[in-house]
Amino acid sequence: MSNTNEVDWAVTELCANLCNEAYYDKVKMVEYLKNNNMKYSSVKFFTNDSAQGYGIVMPDRIIIALRGTEPKQAKDMLADIKTWPSESDTVGKVHAGFKAEMDKLYPAIVKWLKPKGNKKLIITGHSLGAAMATILASRLKPTSPDLVLYTFGCPRTGNKEWGKQFANIEAYRFVNNNDIIPQVPMLGYYRHVGELNYITYDFKILTDLTWGQRFVDKVKGKLKAWSKFQLFDGIYDHLSANYIKKINSRK
Repeated sequence: MSNTNEVDWAVTELCANLCNEAYYDKVKMVEYLKNNNMKYSSVKFFTNDSAQGYGIVMPDRIIIALRGTEPKQAKDMLADIKTWPSESDTVGKVHAGFKAEMDKLYPAIVKWLKPKGNKKLIITGHSLGAAMATILASRLKPTSPDLVLYTFGCPRTGNKEWGKQFANIEAYRFVNNNDIIPQVPMLGYYRHVGELNYITYDFKILTDLTWGQRFVDKVKGKLKAWSKFQLFDGIYDHLSANYIKKINSRK
């Protein structure tokens, strides 16, 4: 699914960086904002069990950046493999593990957002955080019409019925070449949503590639990785730092 809007590259770069910073503590997040001369009035750290994320209030927007899978956190990994369907809070069904993680933060996020007014709301995430962000966007859209979703390395999150609501949600999904996470769960019941911005092995970002063209690019990317002795190309391409590198150096 796609939309008629155009990606904002400054926002894309910001979201990619915030997703990376979301893996660290609040001190480092605030340090990143200050070091990059970003104006903000407050930073909120959301945490509940294995789920974490940040809310950042800026002069013209609010950004919610959700933390992705942390390999050292067993519960994060468990969330990734709970693949059975669960009723969403909107329509259709979503991945049970992703929904359970979002449910841990949802009440606190809604409470935090209520007094913030009608600023533009940007929701973003990487990996598991991207799936959580996608679910959050579907829940908040009715009360936050000026909402945009940016995801990086997002797994398939909901079924076809659930995905239909994204026809009315501005959403941009970035996939880096052979990133393994957008390939799971296996193609079938769960679908991707949002406009695909595919990042080629040679740093182009394209929205109109066919399946065959992407397949050829993936082969080229894998061969290039193997030539550098990067044997686990699918994992390497998933790293948030490599999304930042390719987005910032796009051709």
